[in-house]
Amino acid sequence: MRAERCAQATCHCHIGYVHAPHLGMAEIYGDRILERIPSKMPPKSV
Repeated sequence: MRAERCAQATCHCHIGYVHAPHLGMAEIYGDRILERIPSKMPPKSV
């Protein structure tokens, strides 16, 4: 099996965006980045 490059000129997929370093998603999601589960949940508003 051979990896294929994406044919799109720009990324429109959520998987691609989450790995864009300039967005800082790794700081929010840590090791749960693929599941989109924040490493620290924001405080619950009352």
